[in-house]
Amino acid sequence: MRKNKTTVVGLSMFQTIGSWMMWYTGILVVLHIASTATSYTGIELNLSQSALINGEAGWSILNTALTTSKGFFLVCGLLSMGAVIKYYVSNGVTRLDYFKGIIQSIFYLSLSFTAVAALLFGLEVLIINMMGIETNIHVPLVFYLKIVLDVILFYLVGWFIAAGFYRLHVWFGFVCIAIAVLLAFVQSGIWGESVPIPLFKLMNIYEVSIWIAILISLLMIVGVSVVIRLLTKEVRIKD
Repeated sequence: MRKNKTTVVGLSMFQTIGSWMMWYTGILVVLHIASTATSYTGIELNLSQSALINGEAGWSILNTALTTSKGFFLVCGLLSMGAVIKYYVSNGVTRLDYFKGIIQSIFYLSLSFTAVAALLFGLEVLIINMMGIETNIHVPLVFYLKIVLDVILFYLVGWFIAAGFYRLHVWFGFVCIAIAVLLAFVQSGIWGESVPIPLFKLMNIYEVSIWIAILISLLMIVGVSVVIRLLTKEVRIKD
């Protein structure tokens, strides 16, 4: 049975970027172990959603994954235009199938990365308990949902920047960068992370309902996806 082209693109991109993700995760684990081994002071290890979001739980693999994954998936998004769209279109894939396939792969990647982070955290807690170290562990499920939303949004933001430079004038590309920075600040602000703009510091997870934070994140994801579709819908493939 002939596979749907959207599915072919989605699985192909998932396999390609998934392999990068595994290398990234391996490096992340090594660096995290080295950092934890040199900074552990023997005091009680506390972990909560607030501690993770505010960067106060540097000993946890979840904190490391949260702070580094945004940059990694943004770069993956940047690499999803150019040679990628040229390759698929030249092999008979429509621009719509390319778009839908990338969206599909982002969904797979976000769930896979979050699952890997959760498994690594479970292993970390198991090792800590075996060592007899006193811990105070409380990570709500909504934190894992935040990782999923972060991965999706930052991947899309990178793709949006690349599409802006590819489709339009270079100066519009810089406008896309400015918009992307704004979106990143909003995403951080509504979830209670520290941001350098005073206005966004008002958007704290303890002041904004978690459901509102989720809704705003989803609206930004949908909005950026629509703009990317418009930018790639009839884009001329460059040599």
